[in-house]
Amino acid sequence: MTKKTKTIFPIRNEKNIALKEYEIALLEQIMIHRIMHSKSIHLFLNILAAKKLNSNAISNRLKRLVDAKILDRTTINISLTRAEFPRYYYKIGLRAYRLLVKTNRIEHTKDNFKTFKLSRKSEIPSIHTDAMSILANQIYLECISNSIYNFTHMRGVEGELVTKDGRKIGLRGLNLAIPDWIFLQGKEFIFVELDTGSQNQQMIRDKIDKYAKLYGSFLEKNGYTMTIVFAVLDDSIDVVQKNKKKNRAKRVASIKQNLSSPIISYEKNIFVVSANRAPYLIKNILRNDNLKESALILDWLNNAERIISTQKNLIVEQNHIDQKDDDDGGLPSFLKLSTNQKSQLLIPIIASEGNLFKYRLINFANKRMSGFTENSDMVLVLVYLSSEEAEQDVFGMEIVSKIYKTSLTTWQQANKIPQMIKITGPYTQE
Repeated sequence: MTKKTKTIFPIRNEKNIALKEYEIALLEQIMIHRIMHSKSIHLFLNILAAKKLNSNAISNRLKRLVDAKILDRTTINISLTRAEFPRYYYKIGLRAYRLLVKTNRIEHTKDNFKTFKLSRKSEIPSIHTDAMSILANQIYLECISNSIYNFTHMRGVEGELVTKDGRKIGLRGLNLAIPDWIFLQGKEFIFVELDTGSQNQQMIRDKIDKYAKLYGSFLEKNGYTMTIVFAVLDDSIDVVQKNKKKNRAKRVASIKQNLSSPIISYEKNIFVVSANRAPYLIKNILRNDNLKESALILDWLNNAERIISTQKNLIVEQNHIDQKDDDDGGLPSFLKLSTNQKSQLLIPIIASEGNLFKYRLINFANKRMSGFTENSDMVLVLVYLSSEEAEQDVFGMEIVSKIYKTSLTTWQQANKIPQMIKITGPYTQE
């Protein structure tokens, strides 16, 4: 256990100022980030404040906190012309650190005080560090907004893991993966890797190998699970970057393709998404609904049979095979639609946005199902938990079979056959 230091040095001529609870929570987040973009702070306060705050009110409040030596402000001119265009960053002051200790948000230990002193020396962050901080704040707020509180998060670049019981595991010098950001819930680590497009595919594979070593050398032995989320930088992250692209589907797909062969043992726990989808994804991982795929398949089959059976001159037969959730082989469940002339099989697969294992499974089914005759038509139906996931998931593979995307909730709520999304090409759908 870390030894506590004796005192926290006082500050002279302190101005009295009353802080609201959400402002104290903000100070704690800034300490985690070390230095925080002003737009991230505006977003944080707008979500956690009891009432809507306008931009001027937040800026004025931040100025008061700076004047009271609770925050320090650093400014950089990001204009590409002669005109000045300032961007502001904030760090906590010693007075804020003392307040966090007093309100029991942190302990006054040597390690925590060292972290605070290091944050005081923080310079304007690099594009990558800045972008990761912005994204981590978005993920945190997405979780808090959905009443998910039982997790912690930290900068991965500190080079250590802090376990559930407070144990610290150093990563540097061991050829192990050092994540960009870490979320921890119970015994589950979620490692976030922000991809700016600067690393080639071999570097990404090498990173996965280092995660495998981290899992085998420590996490698995101590009962921890691991999820890796690659978030590809897009225009949802407000950083100054040349040629910043809105649609990063091709980059997302190329990382999936690169990692899908050869098979990675823990690929069910690897996700690749655009940065704007990472908060939604990690929120769902932390929510941990623990839904069984076999039950979800049966749910879709029952609803599809209920709706399609209303069609005239059409015989609908359900064939549900209760497989284990980790079984990707064997005969699939299907819905058979028959007329006098021909039949069609609808084969559902429970899909998950960005998931590497599902990507490889769908690619396998896509190739295997091609070439069937008209009298034995087969359609692959990718069933997502939400319509949003169905619309946003990226494949980038050559489509040689009939593949449609839909959501379970759409069929649960429908009274007639809903329109599904047809995948028409590697990056096109209709």
